[in-house]
Amino acid sequence: LFDGQRFCQLIEGPAAAAAALMRSIVADARHESIVMLIDRPWYGAPQPRSWTSGYCGPDELDRLDSPDAPRGDAALAAFIDIVSRSDLAP
Repeated sequence: LFDGQRFCQLIEGPAAAAAALMRSIVADARHESIVMLIDRPWYGAPQPRSWTSGYCGPDELDRLDSPDAPRGDAALAAFIDIVSRSDLAP
């Protein structure tokens, strides 16, 4: 998701690959203020999903970028809710 200023993404895959990607993102100077909302195995999808990029309003990502933002399963639910209402690009 992108609101014109911030990105929010869900990284899925084998734990080692996801951890390597996260290390790469953190090490990249183009990224700043990285916040991980959930970090655990998730078995909710029976097979890998095909995600797309999407635009959302700043107020949407404010839900995930505040001191009282949800964490864990609640953050995942909020992210999926935002995705469901976003302007997705194929």
